[in-house]
Amino acid sequence: MDLSGLPTAEALRQFQAEHQARMAQLKERAADVRARLAATEITASSRDGAVTVVVGAGGVLKELRFGPKAGELPLGKLSTTVLQAYRQACAGASARSTEAMSALVGPDNPSYQMLRDAVPPVAAEEDTE
Repeated sequence: MDLSGLPTAEALRQFQAEHQARMAQLKERAADVRARLAATEITASSRDGAVTVVVGAGGVLKELRFGPKAGELPLGKLSTTVLQAYRQACAGASARSTEAMSALVGPDNPSYQMLRDAVPPVAAEEDTE
């Protein structure tokens, strides 16, 4: 039996050491991404200051504030304004999450590209008065 094509024990140890080093780096980057995502807070406000929302990663609503102008708006306009601010903040949170993932998997990774392409554009505020 010819064993000349098999790697040496030293080559296998070297491969294992390199693999463990890559996995340690990946684990460190993943922990950094988790921390960045946990700390994500995006604030968006309507142009008139009637509504301000704060969202976390994934679009989790953390805070909703109404400014003095909110009381002057008809309820339909107020609800539309809340949704517009919320969508704007969610888009910002998605963009930040996508950036964080790029640091983990790299911008050329197909999974990253799919995530990036899934972030919808934010529509401009409409005047519905």
